[in-house]
Amino acid sequence: MEQKTLTLEEALEAWCDQSRVNASLELKPYRMMLGFVGVGPPSAYELNWRRWWDLREPLEEEFIGKLKAGILLASGFAVPITPTSHRQQINPELWNVLEPNFEDSSAKGGGLEIVNIRVALAETLATTDGVAAADPVENATAEVFFNSPNYEKVSLRGHNFVLHGYQCQIIRLLHEASRTPLPDVSGKELLETVGSSGNSIGDLFRRHKNPSWRELIAQPRRGYYRLNLSG
Repeated sequence: MEQKTLTLEEALEAWCDQSRVNASLELKPYRMMLGFVGVGPPSAYELNWRRWWDLREPLEEEFIGKLKAGILLASGFAVPITPTSHRQQINPELWNVLEPNFEDSSAKGGGLEIVNIRVALAETLATTDGVAAADPVENATAEVFFNSPNYEKVSLRGHNFVLHGYQCQIIRLLHEASRTPLPDVSGKELLETVGSSGNSIGDLFRRHKNPSWRELIAQPRRGYYRLNLSG
């Protein structure tokens, strides 16, 4: 059985307070705010718009709350989109900075822009007809780590990083390694693979102090590094 995924607007209407949803749908023709000037008594349209917004605002708050709590899980494509772009699960903590656009099912914030967002109930992503829907290592990684296609913007457990040059390539390599049984990679191998003449991984990332690059990269043993998924 296929997992049921919906746009942001469809998900709000399907998985939030149904009595409030039904009442707001009756007023949906009035959802466009027409630049009220506040002079004289409010028009019938303005009164209906206010009634609609009084219903809509708590629905949006409920919906975002469910995304933050991981009750609902969203995925999308990070901008800029490239031929190798793929749909990625959105870290629930990112909804603290992302602002959803329900009209086109996109979101912006924290230096990220995500389009073509689809939402599912977390329980439907866990299993499909009793069979695991995704590799557990892949799922665990997706829950805490998010990257733009070129790895210039990454987020790990809510910590946002803007990367450049060799840094992007190294995080890509560590991300790929995190999906394997051998997530630790030697610093020497990383530097040689990306063609850097730097002396250490720390030298390449030392400018990242707030948040610290050590929030992004762990050193489990001397000379080896991994994506810091466990914190």
